[in-house]
Formats: sequence, structure tokens, C-alpha cells
Amino acid sequence: AGPLAAEVLADLGAEVIKVEPPGGEAMRGAAYAIAACQRGKRSLAMDIGAAEARPVVERMITWADVVLHNFRVGVSERLGIDEESVARLNPHAVYCHASAFGPTGPRAKAPGNDALMQALTGFERAIGGAGNDPIAATWIPIDMVGGWVAATGILAGLYARATSGRGQRVATSLLGAGMLLHCGVFRRDGRVVRGPELDAGQTGYGPGYRLYEAGDGGWLALVLPDAEAWARLRTLPEAASLPATYAPLRGGPDDARARAAEAVLEAAFASAPAADWVSRLHALGVPAERVEAMDRDAYRRGILDDPVNRQLGRVVAYDTADWGHFEQIGPLLRCGPSVAGGPPLMLPGTGEHSVAVLAVHGFATAEI
Repeated sequence: AGPLAAEVLADLGAEVIKVEPPGGEAMRGAAYAIAACQRGKRSLAMDIGAAEARPVVERMITWADVVLHNFRVGVSERLGIDEESVARLNPHAVYCHASAFGPTGPRAKAPGNDALMQALTGFERAIGGAGNDPIAATWIPIDMVGGWVAATGILAGLYARATSGRGQRVATSLLGAGMLLHCGVFRRDGRVVRGPELDAGQTGYGPGYRLYEAGDGGWLALVLPDAEAWARLRTLPEAASLPATYAPLRGGPDDARARAAEAVLEAAFASAPAADWVSRLHALGVPAERVEAMDRDAYRRGILDDPVNRQLGRVVAYDTADWGHFEQIGPLLRCGPSVAGGPPLMLPGTGEHSVAVLAVHGFATAEI
């Protein structure tokens, strides 16, 4: 969450200095983590807790608009980069701590990561479906959400500083990010209001919002947002027996009607290939897409090689020192009317920019 937040800021044009130990940060051994969260940063390698490093630490803090870390609660105090220490050195800085459980509470000092927060918030149960075993979401969704939440908080902190002239504190947590993914759960008059729940077949939430298997063994996603889309779907001869009223979700008093509608659509979609059905549904203005059976190579061909994605800057290509020619999802936020330009496209090696960064901040070569 912390590294991704900083990458978002780099994508928006910030100069981001990544401080890591001389031997490299712990995630250096996981290439996907470096590729996903370190683009556009410069690496300054030093032992941040060493007495000899303190002048560098203090000068960097004084220079920075934002100080961001995701250490466990208590570590920043030991390293002298806690909120109070930063505020003494730079009262105008935005200070962001992206922690596991938040800055206070009985578990504030406990470790946490995406997998633990998936378990704690019930995420793995929710995507497993009713009555099924839990499923681990290996794409680290809570880490990703946590990074974007932290980046949003930092940007809000910078805006608040610009209007008030005072530094700001931004506190985010992985637990909060996991809770955000359940924001459709709420209580009314003391009772939990039931929302859509994934079915046991892991296809969706009801006849108008689920996956269907087509006649060729392929699958399609159908999403009917309103009664008008439902009415357009009913103009198909194969769907004429659907209820006249909109039945989007399973559960509650309309459950039997929803399940009957699902049976009608299951039989209809089984009569032709998925691509044919998607074409027919698009012609009616009904939202539907084929479910792409993508392994990593298919993703490359379908997404990274898409010329529109490349033209719009959603995919970028550049050369790296360690991996040669490199292609990945690019900066998704853009400022201004043009997609040209953008942040530096690079993946920093450990300490690659140490000498240059320290020289810029006034440390002579003999001191480095």
C-alpha cells in the first residue's frame, strides 16, 4: 500500500525518493512487486537508523512536501521519522502513515498484510460464494485499494496545506481498505440490510447480474442495470418467457422469480456460442461481454498489445537496466488535455540514484 501510493504520486509528476537499506528492500526478491509499485522513483540506499545517516535524513525531511511510510506502529519513532519528529523539522510537510490496523487500538502494533486482511474482513469468504470454501484473491486487492486510499489522502493533505498553510497528517490502514470493499453492508433501524451475495456456483448475484455458459463452452457476463435493459432483453425470442418486471437479484421475496428467470436465460445462452450472443446483446443495447480465458500470455496479447491502450498511455514500454525492454500497465491518471509526456519511466536499482540525490541536496562527494 505504501509503495503503490508513492508510485501514484510519481505518475502524477512528483519527484519521489525511495529510501531503502543498502542491500535493497525486502521485496526486491519479488520482481512483480518492484514492477508493480516502484516505477518512476529514484532509489537512495542507506541505513536510515545509523547515526551517520541522520544529517541526510533530516535534510531530506526538510526538503520534502510529503513523508510517507508503512512501517509498523512504533518503528518510525525508533528511526526518528515519526510525525512529531517530522513536524519539528518541516512543519509544512504532509505526513502519511499507511499502517496495518491504524495508529491506535489494541492491534495497532500488530503486523498485517493483504492476505491477513482478506481473512479478517471476510473478503475470501465473500468471493468464494454461498456455502463454498474461501478463495484467496492473489491479485492483492486490499493492498491495491490501500495504496490508492493513501495516495488520495496525501493529495487531499496537499490541498489542505495549500489552503491553510499548515502541514497535515494522513493516517490510513489496510484494515480500513478491506472494510471499504464491503461498503455496501450497512445497518438500518438496528438491522443489517441484506445486499447481493455471490451464489454457490460463483456466477453472480441473480439473473440480471451474472455469468452464463454459452453453447460453445465459453462464458459471457450479463449486466442489466435497469428495467429498460430488462425489457430490451425480453425482445429476444429465446427470452420472451422472462417475467415482465425487472428481476435483477437473487434473495428475498423475489427469489423464486429470480431463479426461474435464471433458468430461462441459462437455456437460451446454451443455444449458441458466447461471441454470437454478445453480438446480439450489443445490437439490442444490452450490456454484455465475453469472459476472456486469459493466462498471462493472453493478457499480454489482449491488453498490453492493444494499440488503443498504447495510444492512450494505459500501457507503457521502456528499457530497464536489469530486465531489458519492459512493458507494463502505465500511469492511469493524467493531468492536462494531452497524454504525451508523463513521469520518468524507469524501475530503480537499489541505490541507483544515491550519489545524484545526495549531491543535489548539498552533500559533497567525500561525505557520500
